[in-house]
Amino acid sequence: MYKYLSFLLIIVLISCSTKIEPTNEYDPDSPSSIKAKGEIRGMISPEDPQDLISGVTFEVSLKEYSISYNVEEDGSFILNGIPEGTYTIRVKSSDSAYKSIEVGPFELRIGSKLNIGNIFVPLKKGSIRGIVTVSGNDDKGTQKVSGIDVFLLSETASMQKFMLNASSDRCENINTPKIISSVSSPDGSFTFENIRVGTYRANPVDSQLGMGYSNDIEVKENTTTDIGEITITSPSALIHIEDKDSVGTAIDVTNKEIVRAVYMMGGFVNEYKLTVDSMDFPEEWKMVAEGGSELVTLPDQDGEHIIFIKFRDTFCRVSAVY
Repeated sequence: MYKYLSFLLIIVLISCSTKIEPTNEYDPDSPSSIKAKGEIRGMISPEDPQDLISGVTFEVSLKEYSISYNVEEDGSFILNGIPEGTYTIRVKSSDSAYKSIEVGPFELRIGSKLNIGNIFVPLKKGSIRGIVTVSGNDDKGTQKVSGIDVFLLSETASMQKFMLNASSDRCENINTPKIISSVSSPDGSFTFENIRVGTYRANPVDSQLGMGYSNDIEVKENTTTDIGEITITSPSALIHIEDKDSVGTAIDVTNKEIVRAVYMMGGFVNEYKLTVDSMDFPEEWKMVAEGGSELVTLPDQDGEHIIFIKFRDTFCRVSAVY
């Protein structure tokens, strides 16, 4: 009898000491291996929204858990299969002009779907300052000039926007990118502030005085880059007429049948079209680097002929030089 009671007591004790593990995936006491996983979703809003559709990628990841996601073109992202916990969102871009940021912390519950809304991703920015000058007469050197339009051009951005198409004019039916501009003050100075970091050229333009280009300008974060003076080149220095054998300058071309137009270009000007007495020669825009020359057959009629060249830059801006 006592042996039987002792046996029952042992069974009861064993039963009471055995822990039964929960099997509900939403039970906080369940093992982490069976707990329901959750998701975190949201939207990335870069400072320049066009970057989402122009090839710039944004990667979203978690600081505390190994998972990442490249956002969609609309900026959306979803991180799936995440256990409960507290997380910090990290965002980085393939474009070094953007800041890498962290937002949070966020609390994710078992099996929940957490929408964290919009995450703004700011650009790194800097500033540029310089002075516009023109060549003075005689021995006066350069002179500072006011009221000149100064454009800030980015070749990288423009070349992403424009690709030559052999079957059509690349500048037809397109929306040109916004060009940042400033105007020189009475002392010739100009400033561009809060400019996205990157490489640029400053381009002062005046319909009478001519135009000029700076060297490459590297804009750095939280820094003002002083580029010094940019001298405007007179239009007359950009084109001149020689005889067809490139001997001397053909001042008087009235009685010549063929002359050579010699031209110089700078900056992002990369196409030209010659015009003689309002007739385009050649008829299509022609690619050229920095400068060149073209033989021009003059019209049969006697008298003065007007020869000028049209320059067209990467941004589809056209300027004529006589």
